[in-house]
Amino acid sequence: MRILLFISALLCNLNLCLGQTPELKKEIEIIVGGKDLKLGLALYDFSTGKSISINGNDKYPMQSVFKFPIGVALLDCVSRGEFSLSDSVTLTKADLLPDLWSPIRERWPEGVRLPLVSVMTYMVAHSDNSATDFLIHKIGGVARIQDIVNRLGAKKINIRNTEAEIQGSWSVQFDNWTTPNAMVDFLRLMNDGKLLDKANTAVLWEIMASASSGSVNRLVSKTVTFARKTGYSGVNSQGIIAAQNDVGIIEFEDGRRVAYAIFLTDSTLGTDAGYDILAQIGKAIWKAYER
Repeated sequence: MRILLFISALLCNLNLCLGQTPELKKEIEIIVGGKDLKLGLALYDFSTGKSISINGNDKYPMQSVFKFPIGVALLDCVSRGEFSLSDSVTLTKADLLPDLWSPIRERWPEGVRLPLVSVMTYMVAHSDNSATDFLIHKIGGVARIQDIVNRLGAKKINIRNTEAEIQGSWSVQFDNWTTPNAMVDFLRLMNDGKLLDKANTAVLWEIMASASSGSVNRLVSKTVTFARKTGYSGVNSQGIIAAQNDVGIIEFEDGRRVAYAIFLTDSTLGTDAGYDILAQIGKAIWKAYER
């Protein structure tokens, strides 16, 4: 009897979350239905192998989401002995451009010397644009970063420009693009230890789990971990938001994990409304595990 009850509970557990993909997909479509934006979404449940995709093969501008693969490229260099995370590096005043979002510049406007891991943390967890461009140049430029992520198995993750270039012209952001399916595939490689060695995967997870931006977890229990990276384009003169994105891996209390990539583009709803939609989608995913 105990064995039968265990098997029944196990089967029930496997039917939770993305095992009920049609219902969750329909709920997400209702959340964005009739709204003036385009959603791109991909989900992958590591427990069941189930997935959801909405416009999953379409291209979306990454904005700061590209700091995730840049972080992977940096840690690949670390694993090859090019750098150490404990290396002390200097960001000069010239590195801290005044027109870029930079918590580092706000704290140390004349420049600062920091451990390399701290600069990476500012880039990924706090989306520091000056830290990003500093690390792009340290690794060897966007072309080398593209080569590294391609070698590691990335498909359709296109990295062509620095933050200074992206922020300098609205149209440039569209050259740094990915698809929801491609980003989830990259997250799967991370989770499965196929991007980096165990130690560097743990470093990346810890930094992503400490991210201070984003709203996808806003309506979710604090016991659920989101290791993630966000991206936001701002609003142009026509009132259009080209990118309001959130990608990462959700880890539930029992250890189950879901990789997700959510991209909102061509939105005229305003920033707050976009964050509300991301929060509602995050809640819908979480509630699928609570059923």
